[in-house]
Amino acid sequence: MSVLRSLIIIFVFCVLATTTWFVLIGKGTKINSQPALVGSMKKFIPVKKRPDPVSLTFFKDNNTTVALSEWRGKVVLLNFWATWCSPCIREMPSIQKLSKLLSKESFAVLALSQDIQGWSKIRPFIQKYQLNDLPIYNDPKLSGAKKFAVKGLPTTILLDRDGRELGRLLGHAEWDSKEAIDLIKYHLSNY
Repeated sequence: MSVLRSLIIIFVFCVLATTTWFVLIGKGTKINSQPALVGSMKKFIPVKKRPDPVSLTFFKDNNTTVALSEWRGKVVLLNFWATWCSPCIREMPSIQKLSKLLSKESFAVLALSQDIQGWSKIRPFIQKYQLNDLPIYNDPKLSGAKKFAVKGLPTTILLDRDGRELGRLLGHAEWDSKEAIDLIKYHLSNY
């Protein structure tokens, strides 16, 4: 009887120890692991090795030059789009919502238009789709698309606080979805 009792005590102890480990240690590990790439984020491709930061300038609405390096210290969602691109038009409202949702974080959204006609095309587009709260810039010479090897529009690239690529998503995505917000919050807390 005492052997059986000892075995039962050992079994109960093992079950309690395993449960405690999963609750305390397992949860802590899960917080730091990248969220699952599901939903709109299943097309997100993390880089294996983060490249050096890209030197890039583009234009504000008043044709003032701005450098990408001005956002160092923030995680940046750099979206390449154009006014004539249907999937771009579809995702722009979600990018604007994301920008508003995480604006108090050390995070920035930069919507970089690839319209070679410039602001004469972009301004009416902003008004038509009510994108006044979205930080929109123009790169009429497509230098950013060349430097980042953009293959199609829309392409969205996530940059770390040093301006190095963390990953990219080619095509439309719902950037205000839970999956996208979880992915960005993960990078905000880890990079």
